[in-house]
Amino acid sequence: MKRIMTAVLLSAAVAVPAFAADTPFYAGLQVGDGYIGGFGGYQIDTMFSAEAHYFNYDTVVTAPGKTNNASSIGVAGVAVFPLNIQKVPQLSVFAKVGMERISEKLTDPYVTNTRTKLTVSGGAQYDFNKNMAARLGISVAGYKNDLFAAGIYKF
Repeated sequence: MKRIMTAVLLSAAVAVPAFAADTPFYAGLQVGDGYIGGFGGYQIDTMFSAEAHYFNYDTVVTAPGKTNNASSIGVAGVAVFPLNIQKVPQLSVFAKVGMERISEKLTDPYVTNTRTKLTVSGGAQYDFNKNMAARLGISVAGYKNDLFAAGIYKF
C-alpha cells in the first residue's frame, strides 16, 4: 500500500508542474530604488501580455514625527520582442505602457493624496527556462523613475 501511495504522490508531483507550465498566467516580484512590489500577468500571445501590479514605497521621514507613505496599483500592456541572438536565444527586450493610481499618506497633519499617472518602462528580459525569467529595466514615467529588477514565474 505504501508503494502505491508513493507512486501516486510522485506521479502527481511530476504531472501538476507539467500541466501548469502550459497556462498563460505568470507572477513576479519587482524591486526598485525605494520600493518593492508584486505583479501578475496574462500572456495573450507570444509577444503581448497584460499585467497588474501593486508597489509599496519606503516610508520617508520628512521631519520629526512626520512621515510620507506611498503605494500604487496599476495595469499595463507589455510587448516582448525576442532578439534571436545565436548564442543567447532567450534574450528579449520589452516595453511596458499603462496607468497607475498612487496613494500618498502624510502624517501630522494627516493628509491623503491620490492621483493617476501614465507609466512607461522598458528593458531586457532573459528566460532561464519555460517557467523562470528575469527582467532588468528602467521606468521613465510614473511615480518613481528609476532602474528595477524583477523575477518572473510562469505557471
